[in-house]
Amino acid sequence: YGTTKNDPDTLTGDSQIDDLASPRTIRKGSQTQKIQYEPTEIFINREGDELLEHRVYSINGPFNGLEALFALFIQSAKIILEDSRDPDTPMPSLPTTAVQDMATLLIYDMKGGNVQYRAAIVQQQTDTMNLWRTLLIIIFAVSIVTTFIGYVFCLVPERTVLYHVAEGSAKMRELDPAADASDRTGMGASAWKDEYSCDCIRLDREHQKMLISLAGLCRAIDGTMNVAEQYSKLQQLM
Repeated sequence: YGTTKNDPDTLTGDSQIDDLASPRTIRKGSQTQKIQYEPTEIFINREGDELLEHRVYSINGPFNGLEALFALFIQSAKIILEDSRDPDTPMPSLPTTAVQDMATLLIYDMKGGNVQYRAAIVQQQTDTMNLWRTLLIIIFAVSIVTTFIGYVFCLVPERTVLYHVAEGSAKMRELDPAADASDRTGMGASAWKDEYSCDCIRLDREHQKMLISLAGLCRAIDGTMNVAEQYSKLQQLM
């Protein structure tokens, strides 16, 4: 049946046996359960076994799966051991029923049942692996689809919104009279320092003189221009 978390830690007292662990192979309705417990007529080992009557010496008709064959095998082995230890009983020989049962079980149905049981376990593990593989493929496909949906419905609209905000901000700056005057005179936000400065001090001085002259000219043309503060700062620098 395999092991589960509900099994006790110590089963037999033998550490080698108690340390063994295996996944459960028998589940309700599984093929392994059918092979081991459900009534059946035959476990075919070789072609033509179904044509033989009384294949197993003591079985005539259906039997309750591989478990019944295993029980008969253990019972026959026990009888042989008891007879061989009893000095008053003749040693078991080929005509003995227990010997016939063990021999025919190993030749026919018990061997065929074990082969079918092994094939059922392998098929069950294969189905489990295929199930996990399919699940991984589905998760991978869902992740790709959700990433694409997020890009189309989240990133693209967000980019459009940011573009409109930036465009609107630029329009608001263009409509601002103070910003317009500063741009036309070159006095906005210390523009001369960021846009006209260089590594040559003499050229910076000439730029400052040109800006002062331009500010004075703008002030003479239109006295409403807000250049007084920039004009005074440039004069202090001179």
